[in-house]
Amino acid sequence: MNKIIWLLILVVVILASLKVYLFPRISLPVMKGAFGIGEVRLQLKDFNRFEVYTPEPGDHRQVMVTIWYPMKETLGESKEYPEEVTSAISSVLGLPKILLYHIKPIKTHIYEKGIVADLSKSSPFILYSPGNNSTRYQNVAVVERLVSEGYTVVGVDHPYTSYDVEFLDGTVAKRDLSLRKDGLELYEEEIKIRTEDLSFVLQELRKNDGLVDAAILDNIDFSHIGAFGHSYGGATIAELMAVDESIIAGLSYDGGLWGTIVEKGFDKPFLYLSAKNTLDYRKDEKSERGIFVSSVLENIKKAYSHSRADVGFAVMDGYNHYSFTDLILFSPLFSKGEKPMETTIEITLNYFDHWLRDIGNDNGSKEMFDKYDFIEYNKSVKDKLNSKANER
Repeated sequence: MNKIIWLLILVVVILASLKVYLFPRISLPVMKGAFGIGEVRLQLKDFNRFEVYTPEPGDHRQVMVTIWYPMKETLGESKEYPEEVTSAISSVLGLPKILLYHIKPIKTHIYEKGIVADLSKSSPFILYSPGNNSTRYQNVAVVERLVSEGYTVVGVDHPYTSYDVEFLDGTVAKRDLSLRKDGLELYEEEIKIRTEDLSFVLQELRKNDGLVDAAILDNIDFSHIGAFGHSYGGATIAELMAVDESIIAGLSYDGGLWGTIVEKGFDKPFLYLSAKNTLDYRKDEKSERGIFVSSVLENIKKAYSHSRADVGFAVMDGYNHYSFTDLILFSPLFSKGEKPMETTIEITLNYFDHWLRDIGNDNGSKEMFDKYDFIEYNKSVKDKLNSKANER
């Protein structure tokens, strides 16, 4: 009997230790910028578009938006890490939410109350689009750093391709609806809808028509707009650049490439960060993943061959598809890279500082970019960034 009790105790200890290793309690990176981070949520309805995912007649397309903006002073308690992320993780990976309970107590550096910083139209504007079946909150760590450095970032959820999107009235756009199309036709149609979402949000914010505190929008420099996204979101911002000349620079985290941009190419700077693990799928040429990744790379090469701007392709060693997101904070299962979160944040900040502000951070840009395998089809992003680093 005693042996059975001790065996049970041993099993419990092993499982508890494994849980601590696989799902440790974590915290978001410390902020380095001068500004606090404010947040406001918006629900926007596009009366010029009908919702194609739902059967209801007269149902117009709606999106949920979060604006993160620089604050001079924060008030009260910072917000807890968004529950939307744990729900999306649970859905995508098929994990019981109980395994992710350690995420809920995490505190962000984001506040709902405080004094808006006075930046007088000098805050560069960045649009963010999340991956398929994910959420606009999946890159909070990157967003926090950008806003603390004076950027205004707007995350957009795309109903029916983002994870379940909850609107302000409590209704939910469930992810399980589909356009019932396959392959390339589906990708291009969904990316087109997502791109129109971003164009609509940008149009509404430019109007500055009483949506939010005027001080927040008055700080934005709409002549310096960037965009970035992960996975399906990376494909979305690439297509946005094909149809909106106001986007100065784009950055994709392991995204696809479909639509107009493949034939048109890039007129503005674009950087594609690819996970080494994703590219390795090509080794199995007959697998569904191998075929998919190879087709995406062919589209990238085609788009780059038509480009007239600085475009680059960086292979991130040790990264998998989720290494570009906050998921790597929750468990070592999501990344094998050394400090991938810091690397992603610093590359993103350097990239937008370079193209939207014509400045760089004193953090060893040359050495940082020399670490990675860059495959360049047009002008060299790497040489540009290294040149700026040498000037500093």
